[in-house]
Amino acid sequence: MTSRRIQSVLAAAALLAAACLGACSSAPSETDPVPAARGALDFDRRLSVDEYIQAFPQGDLPGPGPGEDLRASVGFLQNKPEPDTEGEAAVSVAQVALRTRDATLDEARRPMGIVVVVDVSGSMLLEGKWTETRRALRDTLVGIPDGWFVSLITFNETARVAFAARKVDPEARDRLLQVVEDIKPDGGTDIQAGLKLGFAQMQRFGSDALARLVLITDGRSNVGSTDPKVIAQATGTQYLKGARLSTIGLGGDVDEDFLKNLAEKGGGRFHLATRPKMLADLLQTEVRTLVVPAARDTRVELRAQQGFRIRGIYGHEDEVASDGLTASLSLGDLPVMDARILMVELQGATWAPGATPLVVTVTHLPVGAEKPVSESVSPPLQAKDLDQGGGSGFNRNVARNAVVLSGALALQQASRLARDGDREGAAGVIRAQLADLRVARTWDQEPLLAEEERRMLQVLSQLGDTAGRNEVSQDGRSKADPQVMRRRILTSAVDGAKTAAPGPWSYLIGVFQGAFLPLSERTGLDGGQGSEP
Repeated sequence: MTSRRIQSVLAAAALLAAACLGACSSAPSETDPVPAARGALDFDRRLSVDEYIQAFPQGDLPGPGPGEDLRASVGFLQNKPEPDTEGEAAVSVAQVALRTRDATLDEARRPMGIVVVVDVSGSMLLEGKWTETRRALRDTLVGIPDGWFVSLITFNETARVAFAARKVDPEARDRLLQVVEDIKPDGGTDIQAGLKLGFAQMQRFGSDALARLVLITDGRSNVGSTDPKVIAQATGTQYLKGARLSTIGLGGDVDEDFLKNLAEKGGGRFHLATRPKMLADLLQTEVRTLVVPAARDTRVELRAQQGFRIRGIYGHEDEVASDGLTASLSLGDLPVMDARILMVELQGATWAPGATPLVVTVTHLPVGAEKPVSESVSPPLQAKDLDQGGGSGFNRNVARNAVVLSGALALQQASRLARDGDREGAAGVIRAQLADLRVARTWDQEPLLAEEERRMLQVLSQLGDTAGRNEVSQDGRSKADPQVMRRRILTSAVDGAKTAAPGPWSYLIGVFQGAFLPLSERTGLDGGQGSEP
């Protein structure tokens, strides 16, 4: 398993935890193969669509060539209107993918170091936060490789070096675990004091080390300086060259703006662990993304061409112009062996071979260089993008990622509908998404898609809908002919897709019909229906 794949699986685990439907039910019985999850549907409040998309492995993307740091590619999944809807503005998907180079042998040998600065104020004893924080620290620190540097800082109204920076070996690891077990939270919260000690410890890693500081807190500074600008200024001058600062907010009382600002200025990432059990996966992900940068200050500019409009962007916080023609995204530093996916919903009626729906310009600063480099990608539509002819020319990577995007949006929409009392409408969205997912699984054996199918079945169970559970999962039909299974799934799902709330779960069924069913068996779906604005 590659390190990138490990990253992806860990990130997916974090997102699955974030999307959990409250407490899960007891173990399944023989007559109940998929347990019903309990608690209110709250995916619209807990699930980050942008992070969800990045969680899935992307090993089949084109990689950089010799001497390149970064490769950008664009693919389309076209929702072609049926003949009787000619001229209608169909919503289709463009995938913008970035993939960085592999690490060199010297880079792989470069020293790594991490400082964990953890809040041990009295509020950490509430709601099981310290229990989960201690477990997260224990599970993460056990996995830090020998030879890395590590340090642990604790803070309440004052800060202390709980474990001074040193290289990890079996003895150091055992000592560090014991330190974690002995911590007793109490007192107030002085984030500034913890950060100052953390950066001081980072100096001990050595000038050539790749260093990461991870701040974990459940609140706001109520001792010492409480002005985020003052704290950022006090800590911003203490960076090692190449060091990164990431922040994890635990619970609902954190100062998100401050933590986001601190992470952005520190070149790292901000995570919000809305439930304590999310923390372990987020912290482990931070450790495993402590890698060599391949491309710095990466930016992606999107420009829709004549006849097309950008309807929405997923995979990163976007800045789409009000006219829907342009978007600018700042991705920051991209590490080696990384992949980023941006899913762009496009609306336009001029889908024909030779048309250029989207121009993508990627700019980044190569490591060690003084001037940025830019690459423009504007592939024209090919005939295979418009009429796949039984799926032979079907862009299955784009289709799989479109299904993943649709799944995240479907969970959010179902949560909103269920909260408004429309449980049947919520179930209809999930049934349509389940059909898309099962079609994707006829060609893609990624295990995380199986987990997605299980999730959709759990949601249907909670909504009181058992129709989807009576279908045999892909695991039980692996010997069936894929084309036969696709035809069966699509013909049975289309009526439900027509009545489901608008969203990609509906138009994807139309896309798959066009790809895998002969014209005589297709049933028109509204090509203009996209996700909620």
